[in-house]
Amino acid sequence: PHRGESNYRDMSMREALRMARGGGRKPMSDKNLAFLVKKRIIKEGDKQTFPKKGDRLVMHYTGRFKINGRKFDSSRDRKEPFCFTIGVGQVIKGWDLGILSMSLGEVATLDLPSVLCYGERGVASDEGGYKVPPNAALVFEVELLEINLAGNTKSANLAKMTTEKIVAWMRKIGASEKGIEVVEGMKLIGEELMDAEAEDFTDEGMSEDDVKLLLDAVEKCKSG
Repeated sequence: PHRGESNYRDMSMREALRMARGGGRKPMSDKNLAFLVKKRIIKEGDKQTFPKKGDRLVMHYTGRFKINGRKFDSSRDRKEPFCFTIGVGQVIKGWDLGILSMSLGEVATLDLPSVLCYGERGVASDEGGYKVPPNAALVFEVELLEINLAGNTKSANLAKMTTEKIVAWMRKIGASEKGIEVVEGMKLIGEELMDAEAEDFTDEGMSEDDVKLLLDAVEKCKSG
């Protein structure tokens, strides 16, 4: 007989991973795959606002190899948060499962086995070889910055942003204080931000780096 879902947590890690890869007689559900995610909270969020499947999220992350702690990717290094839709396969399975338990503002680590990351495929490098080798277990430090920033339409929430909310968002994505001062001086609101062009900011003294950071983030979120 098949194992009931209530018994999955009594399995060995080796057996659970085998079934997660499709080697068992009954595929594991997302509910049971979730127990393969080891999450550790670094900073509590608001404990009230949680993402749900289909929500558009904005996050910072740093990914490291579990075996040696070496960093292989980081949105913080690029000073550009990552935007994606949760629960629809846009990101690795470990993110789709682990991030749903995070609340707004939370910082946590997700310790993931290879089957919930890139599995046997790995991630190829543009220079040849692998950026992430096959069967690599990974650890991500993730911060949930925004939920539903762009909603399901291009203008849903961006159009409603006040100057204060834009300033707070700019701080979260790593803009300089000088760039933030420019936006405050412009008294920019969401509807204007959606239609803004680079010259609107450079003419006011904002650096090219801050302009690119802000407009790229806006476009990434609107495209969702």
